Amino acid sequence: MEYVVLARSCRPQKFGEVVGQDHVVTTLRNAIRMNRTAHAYLFSGPRGTGKTTVARIMAKALNCSERVTEEPCDQCASCREIRDGVSIDVREIDGASNRGIDEIRELKENIRFAPVSSRYKIYIIDEVHMLTKEAFNALLKTLEEPPPHVIFIFATTEIHRVLPTILSRCQHFDFKRISIRQITENLTAIAEKLNITISPRGLALIAQGGAGSLRDAQSLFDQVISYAGETIEDGDIETVLGITDRRYVSDMLQAVLEGRAGSCLEIVNDMYFAGEDIRRFYQTFTRSLMGLMTAHVSKNDELLAEFTEDERGELRRRTETVSVEVAGRLLGMLLAGDEDMRRASDPRLYFEYLLVKMATLEPVIPVDEMISRLEALESRLRSGRSPVGTSPASPGTQEKTSMPEEPPPPEEEPVDRQGDAGEDRLWKLFRKRLKQENPILFSKMSGGVFLAAGEGIIKIGFPRGFVFLDNLREPEARELMNRVASECAGGDVTVHIEEMNGRHEGNGANGNAGGKRPIEELKSEALRHPMVQKVLDTFEGAEVRDVRIKEKHS
Repeated sequence: MEYVVLARSCRPQKFGEVVGQDHVVTTLRNAIRMNRTAHAYLFSGPRGTGKTTVARIMAKALNCSERVTEEPCDQCASCREIRDGVSIDVREIDGASNRGIDEIRELKENIRFAPVSSRYKIYIIDEVHMLTKEAFNALLKTLEEPPPHVIFIFATTEIHRVLPTILSRCQHFDFKRISIRQITENLTAIAEKLNITISPRGLALIAQGGAGSLRDAQSLFDQVISYAGETIEDGDIETVLGITDRRYVSDMLQAVLEGRAGSCLEIVNDMYFAGEDIRRFYQTFTRSLMGLMTAHVSKNDELLAEFTEDERGELRRRTETVSVEVAGRLLGMLLAGDEDMRRASDPRLYFEYLLVKMATLEPVIPVDEMISRLEALESRLRSGRSPVGTSPASPGTQEKTSMPEEPPPPEEEPVDRQGDAGEDRLWKLFRKRLKQENPILFSKMSGGVFLAAGEGIIKIGFPRGFVFLDNLREPEARELMNRVASECAGGDVTVHIEEMNGRHEGNGANGNAGGKRPIEELKSEALRHPMVQKVLDTFEGAEVRDVRIKEKHS
């Protein structure tokens, strides 16, 4: 007996056997049961999803002479003829071969005649999008008002190429890709029927190779059986389908994540001499990283259906040690290089270059950790505690970033406020105490110019429109400055904030004549600035290379 391939011998013969198209099958069965059958149907979707199969089952159900329910009996003469493709009243037409207006004219002539032995004359036109525009237009009138004994069923993989005027005259059903789980279940049933020994992982690999097409998966299964016989090992499937050994994927991912660039090159070398296709491995490796990101953001295993159960478990475990940011960076590099990989004259060389870049990337700080560290720093600054030396940085980092702490201020005697010397001493002590109390407020006040002190008042001048002027005039800020000034002077002192129209030297912003300050003092103060310390504390390993004094121009 002549051998029939699995895609044909295991083809569904009833609605209940159709896989993965419940929305289509339910509607058609209900239409038959309620006698609400349309005169034209249009089935669209990817190849191998059951469009022509459902069209044949529909034809059998409509013409079945012994049908009790909406299911065809598959035993009567009409059902057998349709199944064997010899029915006079059910014609299957290839749209690619009969695409001209002459063929459509002949069809229009034939539909006038009544069916020979069936209830309906049914025309199944496959790949209908291949018809010419003239052929479509010739079919319009017949499609709009066909004879009562004629039913059209169109099938296409490219619905966008079908004219809107044809679409509007048909009931349209969109066939979906079949899930890997459903394909695996179908292949399992076939294996049991044929007494084929194969592992669940092997069936999953074949289902993945089908890419949503049940017919393609059955054809691949047929090919594997021809290669390995009735006992099929996973290695046989990988050999026939050209699937990359998953061990290479796992080892490569581990090497990249651990920053072992040398190991990455060794794995590529082993793959190359093992006969692996570098471009195919590139795609598999990219999908694995996408799977890692998916495992991070979702617990739904349906989104990881292309991976076996063991591979899904491995991806879940990796999420505990690899952040989604790291996985995203690596995946982004692979996606960005996809086009270059396809065009590369030496794909191995390009892949090795990319792997070295990926393995030597500087580590990233997760966003959540960055935010928590910044919040902790802000909290310490608000409480008046210096952030220097309090970060969890390594000792080497602290040596780079920490500045010598100022010794605690000695107990000061009440300041003599008579004369310039007393004023200068009071101003310096006030600035020192305020910096210890509230570094942020001190940094805002440092832009001012010391004008005068005396009779319970310290006057500080700021240019008109100074950015922090409103902050310094807030009640909490004024209360704190008044308290610090009073403690320094040994009596009640009020700090006055004044606006200046032009340049005002006063006694110097830091108590030096003419406002001039030594360059080393300015540099030292810049290094101790709270914002500088905040940056150094946040970014481990950062250091200040140089401090430049901005020249003022009159």
